Amino acid sequence: MAVDLIYFKDLAVKGIGDRAEINHTQVTIKAVTRGIRSFTTLPYVFTTFTSARSLVNAEPGQGSFTLVRLAPGSDPEEIRKSLQARLPDAEVVSHQVLRNRSHNYWMFETGAGAGLIAGMVLAVIVGIVVVAQTLYATTKEHLNEFATLRALGASTGFLGTVILWQAVLSAIMGYALGIVVSQIVIYFLRDVLPIAMSFNLVWGLLVLTVIMCVFAAVSAIYKVIRIDPAVVFSR
Repeated sequence: MAVDLIYFKDLAVKGIGDRAEINHTQVTIKAVTRGIRSFTTLPYVFTTFTSARSLVNAEPGQGSFTLVRLAPGSDPEEIRKSLQARLPDAEVVSHQVLRNRSHNYWMFETGAGAGLIAGMVLAVIVGIVVVAQTLYATTKEHLNEFATLRALGASTGFLGTVILWQAVLSAIMGYALGIVVSQIVIYFLRDVLPIAMSFNLVWGLLVLTVIMCVFAAVSAIYKVIRIDPAVVFSR
């Protein structure tokens, strides 16, 4: 029997060799996993197919999934097609297909995914508003400097580029701080709340942050391009 380290307290076990009870049957912890957390309140418990059927009093055909291990050098797609042809009443899928299906189910068909997406959208909106207000306030404080640049012949495009660079630098600095803080949180909560931070996610967040800050700079740019250079001479 294998259980995850996160669920030791819930299952009243402390490690390998401890005894537990499932459906009035005594079992022994033989292995411990890390980071395999369920989205539900019930923890995952791993055992052999035969033992699982015995523990839940299941019939031979009641298993939902069966894992097929391939010999080194085998072609997974060819094996999948062969098994599908031999088992027309079963659905034979690859690891990636099952992974994507599970991901899409939790993200788009459950409340957990809806809450996560809503939180992400709210974070983007709040981020745009905060950055827009900051850039607008900063621009308003330096209107005289921008007006001086306009009086000296600076183009609207140049002034817009200055503000865009401010937005990009703000995005990079904020992103760097956020990544550092998130890595610290992930490290200290690794045994309580496993969080996966993939390479694609890291770069995707960087791109999203830059786009968000650039979009937020629109109000500041609009304020600058409407400056009358005569403001400089009226002070």
